[in-house]
Amino acid sequence: MTAINVGRSPVWRVGGRYLVECGGVGRAAMALTAFGRWRFKWFADMGIMAFHCDGVYKYSRNFTDMKLILIGAPGAGKGTIAKLLSTEDGSVQISTGDILRSAIAADSALGRKAGEHMRRGELVPDDLIMALMESRLQHADCANGFLLDGFPRTIPQAEALNKLLGKLNIVLDMVVNIEVPQAVVLDRLTTRRTCENPTCQEIYNIKSKPPLVAGICDRCGSAAVQREDETEDAISQRLQIYNEKTAPLIGFYEGHGLLVNVESTSSEAVIRVVMDELERGR
Repeated sequence: MTAINVGRSPVWRVGGRYLVECGGVGRAAMALTAFGRWRFKWFADMGIMAFHCDGVYKYSRNFTDMKLILIGAPGAGKGTIAKLLSTEDGSVQISTGDILRSAIAADSALGRKAGEHMRRGELVPDDLIMALMESRLQHADCANGFLLDGFPRTIPQAEALNKLLGKLNIVLDMVVNIEVPQAVVLDRLTTRRTCENPTCQEIYNIKSKPPLVAGICDRCGSAAVQREDETEDAISQRLQIYNEKTAPLIGFYEGHGLLVNVESTSSEAVIRVVMDELERGR
């Protein structure tokens, strides 16, 4: 292991890796992996963090506590991007669907109330959603950061979330609005297939990511099917609802100085923008 001085931060070369010291042993760290202009990766249980940018190895802030909201139309890629970010930096992906399924499976008091509404085909009330969100954000894994995937969906939810975050002393880094052309959204969603096993829910695309056996989930062997809300007519209706209820969030968060717009169909491009904004100290 060879030490190289970069400013006041010692840089250690270990084989082909360059690592920048940034704290005591056991602190979260990053090691190098190719990801566009930035190179970084979650690397647990070491007291170092490093990244590579334009040929120069530098010290950076610890990205492991990022707190983001991802918004965008259905099919914009929020879930995919959240999954990639959480894999890379150790933060946790949170969606209302996941919260509801977990609460119902755990047979908690909130889960039973939510299940009653869902069995009647009703929307789960905002106050119940916020109670579930409050509980989820206090789980230990959220200390490493979180990504809210498609939540909030309305201005009242956003206002309630602001109050909740203030109560929990949580400060958001940014709200990322992913803008994708409607033609791309329609193509992505009409070709999407989802594992029907409620404990799996793996997502496929018959064009870009088909299952190994057509119609069968690779992970659990259940059927991979087209959801009822992912036919062309249903998607058009979902987009209309999005434009009426969720799109106004763009102005809401812009007014709070948190909004970052990204016009791209590339998940990697969106992630690069997020990392750039975090590095600038948003």
